[in-house]
Amino acid sequence: MKLIKLVPNLFYTDIKVGLKVFIDCLEFEIGYDDFKPESL
Repeated sequence: MKLIKLVPNLFYTDIKVGLKVFIDCLEFEIGYDDFKPESL
């Protein structure tokens, strides 16, 4: 079996901590960013 996609499903009280772990430590890339608020 070949692993082609990993979708982590972890919960953090502060999303900045989770992003730091996955981006800085594990070198993941953000494929979709829904964290930016839309202007009204």
